[in-house]
Amino acid sequence: MKRNLLTVNLYLGDGILLKAVVLAGGRGERAKPFSEVSPKVMIPVNGRPVIDYVVRHLVSFDIIDDVIVVCSSNEDQSKQVTSYFEGKESLFKNKIRFIDESIGGTGGAVLSAKPLLKGDEEFLVWFGDNLIPLDINALHNHYKARKCVGCVTVSSIRKTETGFVEIAPDGQILKFKEKPTIKLTEPECLGIYLFNTKILNYIEKAAEQQQQKKNSVNLSYDVLEKLSSLEKLQSYDIGQTDWIDAESPTKLARNTERVKSIIEKMKR
Repeated sequence: MKRNLLTVNLYLGDGILLKAVVLAGGRGERAKPFSEVSPKVMIPVNGRPVIDYVVRHLVSFDIIDDVIVVCSSNEDQSKQVTSYFEGKESLFKNKIRFIDESIGGTGGAVLSAKPLLKGDEEFLVWFGDNLIPLDINALHNHYKARKCVGCVTVSSIRKTETGFVEIAPDGQILKFKEKPTIKLTEPECLGIYLFNTKILNYIEKAAEQQQQKKNSVNLSYDVLEKLSSLEKLQSYDIGQTDWIDAESPTKLARNTERVKSIIEKMKR
């Protein structure tokens, strides 16, 4: 089997079943050496892998059709994900099954879900190593009101991991700021998107172009960067909502209390 991906169906209260495609694979370069033996989404947090918290959060939104997990091309790593969910189906409302990814890269992972998106007008994409108590209903309402091809979730502030100092013109230190929240000059992308399904056509075109060079499609560089000049892309700023990229066990260990707070807010 190939790279991890999973799809979740969510009912948003207006008759719409929204499928969520959760990217749960990747090389996990920043997570090495952990990712040399396990998928990044399997990094443990309080006895559960990161992917567990993501899926639990998603399935907490009303009526869910199913959860479809597409596993890594590394058979040993893919089995770690599938084995984790075995016997826990009731915890995820008995909505779990598995499919394979057909094309590499984040864009390819999304494209692999196309057969499952037939008849759908829109779908959610969630990078599986992101922990964030995102309100899916609010994101969906924002997206619908703007009639765009896609909505990119962003954050214009960042909780820093280091301390800062305020310095006078002569170099004298005036104030210490211990790990403050700072305003970003440019918002950062959180790896969570709400797309119209016609985005899949653009990904397919990118895949055709990339297959001659490499067998992978990067969602940001190969698709969205070019798409922004052709179609209307909107942003959705999460405001004061805290989040963290679970990029490595070390990062999570450095932010134990913060991670605990985020996970508590993801419970519904």
